[in-house]
Amino acid sequence: MKAFKRKRRKIKIGKAGRNFIIMICCLICAFVLTVIIGNKLGKKADIINSDTSVDTAIEQNSEDAIHAFNPSVVSVNARFFNIENMTTNQIPTQISLQISKNVTTVSINVLDGEGNPNYDSAVAKAFYGVEGCNAYLELGTLISQFNGRGISVCFCFCFTAYSIEDKNTRQAKAAYELALLEEVAEKGAGEVLISGFSVTDEDSLNQYVSMVNQLQINYPETFFGVSFDYTYYINNTIAPILYAFSAVADFSAVDVTQLDDEIMTFEQFIEQNRYYINRYNLRILLTYKDEATLSDYLAKMSEREMHNWQIALCE
Repeated sequence: MKAFKRKRRKIKIGKAGRNFIIMICCLICAFVLTVIIGNKLGKKADIINSDTSVDTAIEQNSEDAIHAFNPSVVSVNARFFNIENMTTNQIPTQISLQISKNVTTVSINVLDGEGNPNYDSAVAKAFYGVEGCNAYLELGTLISQFNGRGISVCFCFCFTAYSIEDKNTRQAKAAYELALLEEVAEKGAGEVLISGFSVTDEDSLNQYVSMVNQLQINYPETFFGVSFDYTYYINNTIAPILYAFSAVADFSAVDVTQLDDEIMTFEQFIEQNRYYINRYNLRILLTYKDEATLSDYLAKMSEREMHNWQIALCE
């Protein structure tokens, strides 16, 4: 006896049915992505959008906030090191000079005063030719020789694109500067401190957070930090910024290089912002005037258990 086999009926789906199924699938995918992204960014969005004061909001999430910055990034005492117009052949002598001064960390500006790389940059040459950079200094050699002599390097990169008003020009400049930043990471930079962000609203904050997060993913061997100047602290807008970046950046810094005594003295500033500086172990960016002034700054910091500093500007 033959086994009875039930014939399967083919269900024909018309064009309208297919479109309906596709629409349902798209909605399901969108919902799943929303849940995934929401879980990751939900805490930050809650802080930014909350009607609760930012200080209270951070207190409510203090455990997440305090542990978010990378504990592997130690406090530094970094001296400014100018590489403008330097050549590769001068590196060994300059390093020996730093060692003689017991320097353990140096702060180096990636760009000169005109926004051109202070090193031989393939990216800058592609856009502007050999005149667009210092073609006589090989960055990879600089990094390897400093590291080989036991001196850490923090590269300071200031974005200028975000101050441009025209949208198309701003986007083009931002893409170029991001390519430079990536080039520095690819050369083996151990630490890069990014400044120049202009946070005006939630959208701009999310844009910068997303960019730093992507850099972290693409260059896991490099520590990325972010710096915001003193005005964000005086204007009481820094709390949601610190909290948002604490989830993606390795460290953060407060820039007081342009702080004017007529606005607020250095001691007044660090006292009023003691909570943030100590809570997040913020690196304080200083202007070097002379050793006496620097010693005075460091003494005031030490009284408040602040030992993380970097000279970012020399007068």
